[in-house]
Amino acid sequence: MIMPRRLLIEQGGAGHRGPALPACDVPQRSLAELLPGVPLRAELAFPQVSEPEVVRHFTELSTLNHHVDRGFYPLGSCTMKYNPKIDEELAGLAGFAKAHPLAGDDATQGCLRVMVEVQRLLAEITGFAAVTSQPAAGAHGEMTGLLLMRAYHRSRGEGERRRRVIVPDSAHGTNPASVSLVGYETVVIPSRPDATLDLEALAKALDDRTAVAARGPGRWPWRSTSSRSCRRRSPCSSRAGGCASTGSARSPSGGCTPSTGTSASSCGPSPTSSRSDRKDWPR
Repeated sequence: MIMPRRLLIEQGGAGHRGPALPACDVPQRSLAELLPGVPLRAELAFPQVSEPEVVRHFTELSTLNHHVDRGFYPLGSCTMKYNPKIDEELAGLAGFAKAHPLAGDDATQGCLRVMVEVQRLLAEITGFAAVTSQPAAGAHGEMTGLLLMRAYHRSRGEGERRRRVIVPDSAHGTNPASVSLVGYETVVIPSRPDATLDLEALAKALDDRTAVAARGPGRWPWRSTSSRSCRRRSPCSSRAGGCASTGSARSPSGGCTPSTGTSASSCGPSPTSSRSDRKDWPR
């Protein structure tokens, strides 16, 4: 049965209410006193609805949105990839969800340990020497990957020449934005009528000025043209992939500490490290 969709203000009626709140146990002051000079309405016509009416209303609204539990989302956005429900439950544990971002290292050893162990697992799976968990989102990962690749090219004396990043015209909008943020130039490769990349146009665009070549549409279409040769030598990798400077060294904790003169990002914290005195943490 399909019921007509109504605004919340159109539902309920006089006397409909949810859980009763306890009586106020502190001195009360009027809004006019608390907000002097602010125009105030004489009354606010809040909906008078019961708890079931509110729950049904917002549950029904949630079905109007497309989300990963309802169907496939073709763009490789980090916000629409499927996460197993058990992972969501674990991420909601108090030790993670209630950890304050400014808490001291002595109060966040559990979180730091998880980060370091995940970095080591990903490094082993992907074949990289180390992995950074610093990027907080897909676009942040793109920029981190580009910074690592830029550091790699600079370490080889090719930083001023290799400044072109090739992306498909179907790439996520953050891709060219990340390119601009690191001071590179975007070269767009058109798609063919069948929605695949025009390989002839790609071949023409590749030259000794290319810093990064497109892998395909999606959130992280970056792949360094030299990544195959430095895959094992590279000390760092972001989620975006590619090569970092070879001037870094592994720290005793298993992390990655760039050597002097290297601009590559760090490979994350070690469980007993201090955030304030780590020189390799991006600012």
